[in-house]
This record gives sequence, C-alpha cells and structure tokens, in this order.
Amino acid sequence: MSAFAITGDKLETAGLMLGGPGVVGELPLFRIITMAKAVGYGRTRRGNPERVLELAIVARIFGMISGAFSMVIFLLLLVTYAPYLALSADDLLEDVNLAKWRARFFTFNPSVFGNLWAPLVMGALSLCTHFRWFKCRWLTRSWGRFALWHFVQGLFANLGYCGGMGFIASVWSFLAALLGLCVYFLHPRIPVAWGIDIFEYIPRAFLARSIAEDTQTGGDPGATTLKSVVTMKSGVTEAGPKGENDSSIVGSGDPPPLKLRSKKKSKKAHENGNKLESGNSLGAV
Repeated sequence: MSAFAITGDKLETAGLMLGGPGVVGELPLFRIITMAKAVGYGRTRRGNPERVLELAIVARIFGMISGAFSMVIFLLLLVTYAPYLALSADDLLEDVNLAKWRARFFTFNPSVFGNLWAPLVMGALSLCTHFRWFKCRWLTRSWGRFALWHFVQGLFANLGYCGGMGFIASVWSFLAALLGLCVYFLHPRIPVAWGIDIFEYIPRAFLARSIAEDTQTGGDPGATTLKSVVTMKSGVTEAGPKGENDSSIVGSGDPPPLKLRSKKKSKKAHENGNKLESGNSLGAV
C-alpha cells in the first residue's frame, strides 16, 4: 500500500490497493491493516486521515461481505424453488416446462426476474467491483454512490429473502452504507474500489508459504528473498563468496558440491608431469 500526503485539508492518495510493495511473505489481506503514516501533519478539520483510511478499509470489507451474503441468498432461493426440466413421453415437442422451469425461475418476466435474480446481480456487483479486472465506474466514482448502492441492496436484495438470512445480509449492507457515508463526508478522495489483482495475490500466497517452509527447514531467512525464490524456480545459479561459479541454488540451504578441475588445468598438469619425467631421465643418463 502506498503512502499518502496531505495538502491543507485534502487527502492525496496513490495506489491504495492490495498487493502493493512490501515485505515478501506478508499476505496482502493482512498487510492492508498497517496504515501509511502522515509524518509532520496534524489532524485536519475533517478528522484524522489515518483513521478515515482505516474506516474506508472496513467499509470495503463490509461491502464485500454483504455481496457474498447476497449471492448466498440467491443460492438458497435456487434450492428453494428447485426448477427442473421434463419431457413428455407422448410428444417430444410439447411445452411442459412452463411452470417447472420458465415461470418458476428462469424467465425475463420482470415480476419473476427482478424478484429472484436481484440478490445475485447486486451481490456480484458489490463483490466484483473491488477487483482490478472489473470496471464499474458509475458505482465506484464516489463514496456517496457506494453508500447509496449498499443501502438499496439491503432494501431490495436482502430484506425479506430467506427469513433470517436476509436480515443478516441486510445488516452488512447497511453497515457498509453507513461507513461509506462517513468516509464521503470526511475524506471523499480516498478510492472506493480496492483494485485487488487475484492473479497477483495467489502467487504471492504460494511464495510466502514456500519461504516459510524454507526457513523452517534450515534455510537462511536473510538470504531468502523474492529474488532468491524466483532464482530457485528458474534454476539460475549465482556467484559464490569468492566470485567463483557456485552450482548451488540461492536460498536452498544446501552446501555447494565439490568442484572438478577443468580440462585445461588437467592437461597442463599432465604436460608438466611429462616434462619432469623427461628431465629426471636425462639426469639419470
């Protein structure tokens, strides 16, 4: 997560997203809780920027949780209504799936589609809007729109669905809306979307796990960096302590193997041995 600077009462942000530069081995989901420090600046008239940034992060988390709960509501509706397909034994072209499939669940009739598919559509938008590959500018343009969206989601996609599950999901939606409204009035220039790159997060998680395993098995924790991990995967060797070519992989913790003399050195030693033998034979004569 990049740092931010404050000019007057304005908050300038740059790249507040998961997977930013940091210590290798930390998971981004936990690293984001560590806030960038505003060194040399006091509180503004609208509040402490560090606290507002923490509030924005909590609002994003609540928004993602509310989206996940909304999608769970849709799955429960799908199980409850249980649409199915059938065929008539007498006439294969007879329309027997009107009440069992189309009118029950899969239809564009507004009275059915808007009622049953609203939790899925709104929940997917609330969840996917924080990923880098999904662009939804009309939702992430401001924290006011973020708050309004989650308030509407709580009313039209959570409450009244699946009994108690709808109430639980609406609580998350209304909390996300309330926190988003607070951020909107305190420091609205903080980015709404998180910008998570799932294709970057997964390799980082695997690299962190491999580094932890290497440290437990006796490897040098100081030498085990992202560069050494990439070197281990590519199989490239680095120079030894004296500048010689070392065939051991960096960060592996294994001692270097014995080095064999080159062909040139062996040939030169053989020639020196022949000269010595010829000199001894002449001396004996």
